[in-house]
Amino acid sequence: MPIRNQVIPGALSWRIGSKLVTTLSDGYIEATLEGNLRGVSKLEAAELQRKAFRSEDPRYTVSAFLVESDDEAPILIDTGMGQFGGAVAGHLLESLRLAKVQPDEIGTVLLTHLHLDHSGGLVNPAGEPVFPNAQLLVHEAEVKFWLAEDAATSPGQNHPEWVEPTRNVVRPMASRLKTFKDGDSVANDLTAVHLPGHTPGHSGFALQIEAERVLFWGDIVHMPAIQMAMPQAGVDADSDPKQAESTRRATLASAAASRTLVAGAHLEFPAFGFIQRAGDEFHFVPELWVSRI
Repeated sequence: MPIRNQVIPGALSWRIGSKLVTTLSDGYIEATLEGNLRGVSKLEAAELQRKAFRSEDPRYTVSAFLVESDDEAPILIDTGMGQFGGAVAGHLLESLRLAKVQPDEIGTVLLTHLHLDHSGGLVNPAGEPVFPNAQLLVHEAEVKFWLAEDAATSPGQNHPEWVEPTRNVVRPMASRLKTFKDGDSVANDLTAVHLPGHTPGHSGFALQIEAERVLFWGDIVHMPAIQMAMPQAGVDADSDPKQAESTRRATLASAAASRTLVAGAHLEFPAFGFIQRAGDEFHFVPELWVSRI
């Protein structure tokens, strides 16, 4: 029997207070340091990848997160790449099936931002909503940045070619789109946390249940082996590189000081862990899965 070489789905669940949070694998993105890295030299970055036993050209994990509880319909944080994923990404629905949740059961979709590796799964190739009963929530600055008439020429828009595809995945959800601001409650026990820089409306979501806290931080980090050790390292898609660096440093420092559990779309699957500080550097410490079941 031949060995499988295709991307397989993945779903791993964590108990956070009264809620069940499941990391859903969408697959991965093949990247290159040459085309994606900003703020540090390729030589330095390649050495950090080597020390971390990673290939020089990174593979970005793509994950979404499912939040379930007894008091509201399931919540999905980000939707993966959908039809834009090619062979190696766009597998969210397969992973969702492993969690025994159907797309029409999702009551709320929270988007950290509108880049297509987070929003592309909103619609199928025919342009129809994948989550037909869900309300869509996005930061108000993100909606303006991508959906305004002059979005392709707005300050910080370094990928104007992404504007129309982004509009196409949001349009079918327009009647159920709501915006939020920093600090708004977006669901029971979930609060929006504005983390600008990667995009103007880039946001995380803080889940707080009594003493337990998780920060779903979106794209604070894309390449963990590089950006934890060198927070000045950014990516090509950062709309405001200086602000993205500032937000990354502040978020890493805060998570380390408060011992907050973090979950990131591009942290390596299953994407849950803690941040440890060592001077100006940070390290990711994976959470022990069996402690959360």
